[in-house]
Amino acid sequence: DHAHCIGDIVDIPMDAAAGVIAVLSPQLSWERNIAEAYHAATTYADGTFYDNEYTAYRANVWKAWHIMNKPANVADIVHGPKVTAFWRAIVGLSGGPCIDRHATRVATAHTHDQVTERTFYAVQAAYMDSADALGLGSHVLQATVWLTCKRELQSTIGQQTLGWY
Repeated sequence: DHAHCIGDIVDIPMDAAAGVIAVLSPQLSWERNIAEAYHAATTYADGTFYDNEYTAYRANVWKAWHIMNKPANVADIVHGPKVTAFWRAIVGLSGGPCIDRHATRVATAHTHDQVTERTFYAVQAAYMDSADALGLGSHVLQATVWLTCKRELQSTIGQQTLGWY
């Protein structure tokens, strides 16, 4: 599990390491998000942490640094509906599914470069209603849909990166 490994690198609790992953995530693919989180952890641990070495938003890089510096304050640093839901999902806390531009695209069949708060909550409610009807946890439904769509795209076009995920 990535959060446990990152926590071990920096010697912080798993919930703080999950916060590092979550705050770095906006507008990054999963693969890029994890690469940046590991890079942040290793450079922080060896004292060579520079904010200009990342593709994540600079403000989010600083949030990651603050979490690693003061891991007890992670809940005060993780903000926004998507980032908070993502952090809660990584930690295993209950709550609604993590709705990002990909989950919104699947739910609405439209491209969303950014998800407004209003759209976030509307799509989250739709996933929760659908999950209830199927007898699943909403986070399980959202993750299953995301992984299925990613797999289907990869099998349809090969390993070419579309920027969809």
